Amino acid sequence: GKVRKWDINPIHLHAWKNGMTGFPLVDANMRELNATGFMSNRGRQNVCSLLAIDLNIDWRLGAEYFEETLLDYDVTSNWVNWANGAGVTGGRLNRFNIVKQSKTYDTRGEYVRLWCPELRDVPDEFLHEPWSMSDALMNECGVTLGRDYPFPIVDPTIAPEI
Repeated sequence: GKVRKWDINPIHLHAWKNGMTGFPLVDANMRELNATGFMSNRGRQNVCSLLAIDLNIDWRLGAEYFEETLLDYDVTSNWVNWANGAGVTGGRLNRFNIVKQSKTYDTRGEYVRLWCPELRDVPDEFLHEPWSMSDALMNECGVTLGRDYPFPIVDPTIAPEI
């Protein structure tokens, strides 16, 4: 099989760790993790998918960060789930559609608004993909991408090449 070459982009890794990726669901999950030491299983799958697949950052860096940060850390579950999520176990690669996940599991945006308060006034229909708002709407909501909340660190409309 093809050997995958992992990236170790420190800027992207820092943004991921700090909940500043520009993907509200991922950012909310990472901010919750950093504040509480907890994250839902669904959240773990989404943040893994973004890091290892969309950003192509070495999945072991994500597993290591979870090891340092999660209060309910379990060595076997953590490393096996990260390896599976990164697609290195021989099974199919399961890339999560972060926006779809966000719309499905946080329909009204309560979770995202709790952990990303800078997005609290963004209308529901734009909350999960704030990059689709017009400048006028951003102004109306009091949030400007690139100033108050980051632009997505990778283009959400382009599937990664793996």
